[in-house]
Amino acid sequence: MLARLLSPQAVHHLARRHQTGIERVDAVARQRIRRWFALVAITWRSLALLIALVGSKGWLLTAPQLLIAACAVIAVNIGLFARVARPGPLRLLNSPGFFAVDVATATVLNLWASATIPHHSLYLPYHDLFFPYAWGTLALWTGLRSPLTGAVLLVGGQIPLQLGMAWLNGFTLDTVDWAAVADRDLWLLTSFVIAAIVAWLAREAAWASAREGVRAGREAERAQTLRALHDTVLQTLEALALQAATTDRPAEERLREVRAVALQQAVELRAALHQDDQRAPSSLAAGLGALVQEFRARGLQVELVTAELAADPPVSVTEALLGAAREALTNVRKHAGISRAVVRAAGSTTTAEVLIRDHGAGFDPGLANGGYGLAHSVIKRMREAGGDAEIWAAPARGTRVRLWWPVR
Repeated sequence: MLARLLSPQAVHHLARRHQTGIERVDAVARQRIRRWFALVAITWRSLALLIALVGSKGWLLTAPQLLIAACAVIAVNIGLFARVARPGPLRLLNSPGFFAVDVATATVLNLWASATIPHHSLYLPYHDLFFPYAWGTLALWTGLRSPLTGAVLLVGGQIPLQLGMAWLNGFTLDTVDWAAVADRDLWLLTSFVIAAIVAWLAREAAWASAREGVRAGREAERAQTLRALHDTVLQTLEALALQAATTDRPAEERLREVRAVALQQAVELRAALHQDDQRAPSSLAAGLGALVQEFRARGLQVELVTAELAADPPVSVTEALLGAAREALTNVRKHAGISRAVVRAAGSTTTAEVLIRDHGAGFDPGLANGGYGLAHSVIKRMREAGGDAEIWAAPARGTRVRLWWPVR
C-alpha cells in the first residue's frame, strides 16, 4: 500500500487523471476532506497530550513549567482548530512556514522536556509527556502534505530525536533503553501508516465524488439541452407548420417566410450547441437585456425594469431565471395575440424575483393541459435551482408568470 502511494507510477497516474477536466470538482472535494482530516489530527494530538499529562504527574510535581507549557500547547491547538474550522481557504495549513514551525515545536517540546525532567527518568513506565504529541503532528502532515512528507519526517527524524532526548536526560549509547526507543518508534510508525492509508482513501473518495459530480452535471446539462430544444427548435417547427398551413397568402410568400424562419433557427441552434461556460451571462440584468433585444428582433416589444435589482444571485440561479423567462416570453409571442410585454426583476445575492406580464388573450388554467413548456421549462427549471414559479392567467385578461428564488 505505502509503496503504491509513494511510487512514481502513482504520481504519474494522479497527474494523468487530473488532465481529464474533473480537476476543479476534485479540488473542491479534496479541500473539504483535508479540512476534516486536519481537524481530526489536531484533536487527536491535543487529547493525546491531555492523557499524557495524567501519566506524567510525577514529572509535573517536580517541574511545574512542563504543565504550563502543555496547557499553552493545548490552548494554541484549540485556537488552530477554530481557525481551520472556519469556512475559507486553508492558507495557514498550506504555508511551508507554518509546517516548519509546527514540526519544530513538537521536536523542541520533546527535547526541552527531556532536559527538564529528572535525569535517567526518560524511560519510566507510562511517562511520556510530549512524544504522543509528536505522533499527532506526524499524522497531521502526512495527511495534509503527502505520505512522502510523512516518510521523510519518520525516517529522518525519529532516531535523531530519540537520541537527542536520551542524551539530554543523561543517557549514553551504552545505557539507552533500546526497547523503549523501539516502542516509541513503533507508535510513530503506526501513526504514519494510519495517516497514509486514510489520506489515500480520502483522495480516492474525492476522485470518486468528482466523477459522480461530473456525471450528475452532465445529466443536468442534458436535461437543460432538451429544454433548450423545446424552447427553440420545437417551437420553431410548430411555427413553420402554422405558416405552411396558412391558405390566405400565396404559396411563394409562405415559402419565403418558412425559409427565413428555418435559417434563423439554424443560426440560433448552432450557437446554442457551441456555447460554453465562458458565455454564461455576466449578470441577471445583462441576461435579461439580451433577452429583450432578442424578442424585439422577433417582433415582441418588451419593457424591462431592473431598478430593484441590487445584486445578482448565484450563476446557476441566474441561468434558471433567464431560461424560464425566455420560455414565458416565447409563450407571450406565440399565444398572447399582442406585441407588448413587461419584465420586472428585483433581488440581491440571497433572493431574486422576475415577473413577466402581458395583457393579451390569456387562458383558463383549469383547462390548460399542463404542457412541457410550463411544467418543465418554467416550473421545473426553477425548482431544480432551489426556487419556484407561479403562473396566473385568465381569458382576455392576460398572463402573469412570477419566478422567485429561494423557495420561501
